[in-house]
Amino acid sequence: MRAIEEMAGMDVLCSEKTGTFTMNRLTVFNRNMDKDIVVLLAARAARGENQDAIDAAIVNMLADPKEVKIPLFL
Repeated sequence: MRAIEEMAGMDVLCSEKTGTFTMNRLTVFNRNMDKDIVVLLAARAARGENQDAIDAAIVNMLADPKEVKIPLFL
């Protein structure tokens, strides 16, 4: 029951079927989008406070973590 209650507060669910978690490698790929833009968008979706390991890893991929706050127009 507690797990169901915790899921109610969740914004993003990462599920796995290919070894992402077991191999400790999370990858994002889209042929039509620049990798740096994908990382920037993911960093902007990450929590600023109380980051979990995935949020922190994504933000740390930025050359300058302050980029998260710079307006981006696609």
